[in-house]
Amino acid sequence: SVSAPTGAAETDRTPPAKMGALCAKPSKQPEEVVIEPDKEEQVHLWKYMNNALRLDVDDLLAALDAVINKRAPPEPWEYEFLRDYASMVVAYLKWTAKAKVEHLYPLAKEHTKWADNAADLDKTVALAEEALQKLKEADTEADLKAARRLVGKLEDDVKAECRKEESSALPRFIKTVPAEAEEAAVKAAVSGMPWFCMPHMYRVLGPDETAFLAKREHALVVLKVSPLVFHYIYSSRFPAYTKVYAFKLAELKDPALYKARADKEAANPIAAHFGCL
Repeated sequence: SVSAPTGAAETDRTPPAKMGALCAKPSKQPEEVVIEPDKEEQVHLWKYMNNALRLDVDDLLAALDAVINKRAPPEPWEYEFLRDYASMVVAYLKWTAKAKVEHLYPLAKEHTKWADNAADLDKTVALAEEALQKLKEADTEADLKAARRLVGKLEDDVKAECRKEESSALPRFIKTVPAEAEEAAVKAAVSGMPWFCMPHMYRVLGPDETAFLAKREHALVVLKVSPLVFHYIYSSRFPAYTKVYAFKLAELKDPALYKARADKEAANPIAAHFGCL
């Protein structure tokens, strides 16, 4: 069997900093950037969290369909990768729910009189946990199909909640919540991020090698992360996220990638053991 790339970490643990030189020299805080009013909704943390959630359910469905619809029976590595990736997705969903209920919803209720979504979020989290448990117990194609039905329901719930928040709460939130209160809420939400959440959320912007500047600008301007902190996160957590999670989704969607990695590891067992491939 093919081993997962080294560097795997639990979703509630911060991986160690990357050894050696950092990938880029940290720069000074850029000049103040003023976000145009008509673009505030598109770059808001709330919107970014929701965009990643929508992509999550789409990706899980695509991964499950790829495994279920191929001609051969599911292989052990596919069950393993589905469990691992879905575990991370559910953990991300839980963080967004916590960030909303503890930091964003209270401000929305106070300043816009919005009736919050907390009860719906609780149901969605419960449904996500049910789907994850079904995946953890799965050992047949029929089990995967049952899990797929639950993820389909999860897709409906997640996208409906995102639409509700973005049509009724977010526009008024941006117009009425004082900037100081909003900044404090965003900082509090970001400070509670599990280690994988920032790279996971920012994958909506594209691959790290082509979207580095966009990710950096959003982190500094919208999330109010300092250049030094972002530099540390980008140099350590982004590569760890790729090694622990991103490759699994890619290989589930395209098993040829798994085979290519298997062949490479078989040809270079020592390098594979030390994570040098």
